[in-house]
Amino acid sequence: MLNNLKDLDLDLTTCFEKPELHHKVLQTLSNCAFRLESYSGYVGSDGEFVRFLKRQPGIESLGIKDAVLDFPDQSFPQDVLPRLKFLQTDYDFFLSIVRHPRMITHLDLSSWPMDDHEVDNILQVVGGQLVSFKYAKDSDPEFPVGQPSHVLRGGALPRLKFLDVGDFMENGHKSCFDLQADLEYMTDPTVSLERLVWSTVWETYPHRDGAFDELNGRLAFARIWADRVLRARRSLREIYYIERDLIYNEAFETGVLFTLSADGTLLQQDRKEQEIPVWSDV
Repeated sequence: MLNNLKDLDLDLTTCFEKPELHHKVLQTLSNCAFRLESYSGYVGSDGEFVRFLKRQPGIESLGIKDAVLDFPDQSFPQDVLPRLKFLQTDYDFFLSIVRHPRMITHLDLSSWPMDDHEVDNILQVVGGQLVSFKYAKDSDPEFPVGQPSHVLRGGALPRLKFLDVGDFMENGHKSCFDLQADLEYMTDPTVSLERLVWSTVWETYPHRDGAFDELNGRLAFARIWADRVLRARRSLREIYYIERDLIYNEAFETGVLFTLSADGTLLQQDRKEQEIPVWSDV
């Protein structure tokens, strides 16, 4: 049964609610003859999950749904998922369970925000081989919010073509649009970035934030910022600036594409959500 199954999306939360049932499901899957290329699902503490994956060496794409609250009772041995290229999970699961870089070139860790130290820990493991990287930044509202391209400093991502950064914009947001910010690192020949997606959620107040309290004001600053970044790194062809709703589960609200024309003019085009590039499609 299902011998030709290649892609499995197991949308079951029984690993939290009924662990015994989830264990039986994993055992049943382990005895199936199909050879998966992609798997997506929730994960709990059941070690049968690791044994199931060990029987599926052809998996190239693994998606762990939501932030992981309960880990399997063992990390992945190096012979588990030897062909893994696409991984969607969170920081803790990656460093505690996946641990080794394998063949990972596309990584989405946006299900839970990370601070700069955590990002550095990830890049030490897998940064040198990443082509696509998506993550959400954990920014203390009392401190400046770093520019989304700052992760490229230090040359830890020499192969990166696509970067998707999520930011929660509160007190420290003005630093993102600092017109005097040093972008020298963008001229480094090791930077090969071609597309940058900056996804923002704003919490502003009229008396505190002035022009930043209105979309047009924020777009004006984003336009100036994008122009500087595009000129600093000519391999970077496209910058997508996105705003998501603060109240309605970060639903898509606004999307803008910034590019430079052949004569160096900054172009701005509105984009719908379905027109925004995705980390896994690079």
